[in-house]
Amino acid sequence: MSVGLPSHYQLRVDHMSHEVSRLPRDAEGNIVILGDAHVEDNDIKEIGGAHVINMGIKEDELGGDCTGIKDRLWLLPMARPAHVIIMAGINDLKAGRNPLVIERCYGELIDGVRRHAPSAKIHIALIPPTRDRYASLMHEIAVTNAILEEMAERLGIEYVDLFSALEDDDGHLCEGCTADGYYLNDYGYDKINDMLERHLESGDSY
Repeated sequence: MSVGLPSHYQLRVDHMSHEVSRLPRDAEGNIVILGDAHVEDNDIKEIGGAHVINMGIKEDELGGDCTGIKDRLWLLPMARPAHVIIMAGINDLKAGRNPLVIERCYGELIDGVRRHAPSAKIHIALIPPTRDRYASLMHEIAVTNAILEEMAERLGIEYVDLFSALEDDDGHLCEGCTADGYYLNDYGYDKINDMLERHLESGDSY
């Protein structure tokens, strides 16, 4: 009987598990970036001198049943994060999910982070803009970001406005930040990482 190759999701979870299992026992102050399309390919290794653990899976979703990203929260206790940055939702919008479903899933995800990493400070990253053939997502992105901003303020969670960091003069994803209008390139990640560093230093949303 043949055995199928592991999925990309499983390979990524295995990689995350290996990384956190190798952390020194006294490692503290780590930063976990948890998310989907705008996380996995980000090669940032530290922010403000703190070690960054990338828990993004490019094709993952919050999920209509709110299980996608939550399924790997069991890794958080081993990661011992001081900060957890949640950067998710764009894949769900692309899949046609309603912003209100994303709001519900975000609420469950935040509850899960609090259970698994009760001492970590949670940050919500607003969804970046799109352009070109993905420009049709812009309205739903704006609605979702308004919901996430209100949720962050209601729950006393800091948020960081990555939309503004990556928009051009027309309010779309800056042309130099992407090759296809959806996924970010190195320049796009540089802009995100600069924003995250300034946010963690000051607490401002920018």
